Amino acid sequence: MSSRAVFLDRDGVLNEERGFVTDVADFVVQKGVAAALERLGRCGYRRIVVTNQSGVGRGLISLGALERIHCALREATGGIDALYFCPHHPDAAHGSFRTACNCRKPGSGMLIRAARDLDLDLAASWMVGDAPRDIVAGQRVGCRTICVTGPKMPSSHDWPADSPKPETFVSDLGAAVDYILATP
Repeated sequence: MSSRAVFLDRDGVLNEERGFVTDVADFVVQKGVAAALERLGRCGYRRIVVTNQSGVGRGLISLGALERIHCALREATGGIDALYFCPHHPDAAHGSFRTACNCRKPGSGMLIRAARDLDLDLAASWMVGDAPRDIVAGQRVGCRTICVTGPKMPSSHDWPADSPKPETFVSDLGAAVDYILATP
């Protein structure tokens, strides 16, 4: 039987938005994230991080440094079932990462791969992000979507007119989890 999941963008949803985080010392998990993830797990949701990390392709961060940041994220939250990242960018400095791929959000490749790897029911799943590209990626595969407001999207009034809107806007991951758990 397929599982339901909550796909989570990383920067701005799980950790403080600080542009390109290239060192674990600059990586700060937001308050309440560990408790929110724990609640999702208790209620039967798989917790899947899907994050664009073009800093790798741009030469701003090594794969090793990125792995150290992701280890710190796992340690600080204790509630991540899987993590997928896209190192690609069409203008990447490193040729092997220079591509317009389907895994880079708004492409849905990371969500599709996770669904195959983990036997997920995408129609019963959610995408929680803080930018239109996150919402588009989730909607492309049939997930319900939530936008966390913050530096990238201060309010629902700032939403681009040419982008499909999420189901709702919330202030943080805890509020997103409240909404998910209260929605049939």
